[in-house]
Amino acid sequence: MKFGKDRKRPAPSVIIVSLIDVLIVVLIFLMVTTHFKSKDAQLKLALPQSKEAKASSSADSKPFLIQVATNMPYFWIENRPVTLDRVQTALTEAARANPK
Repeated sequence: MKFGKDRKRPAPSVIIVSLIDVLIVVLIFLMVTTHFKSKDAQLKLALPQSKEAKASSSADSKPFLIQVATNMPYFWIENRPVTLDRVQTALTEAARANPK
C-alpha cells in the first residue's frame, strides 16, 4: 500500500505582509505613547550654601581603592591581591596617614 509517499509537497512559504503590518502598528503605538523629555520637567532648586564649609584636602590625595571579588583572591588593594588581615592593616595605615 502506498499512502502518498511519491507526492512531493511544496515547501511552506511564510507570508510576512501581515507581520509587517503588525510591526508598523506597534511602531506607531510606541511613537504615540512615548513621553518625550521636556525642559519643564526639571526641578530648579536653590540649595543653601554652608558658611562653615572648607575646601577638602582629600581632592589632592590619591583615593584608597579596595576591590572585592566573588572568587579567590577576594580582596585587591591598588590592583594587588591581599588577604583580609592585610586589608585591615592597610585601612589602619591609611587612616593614620590621612585622618580626615
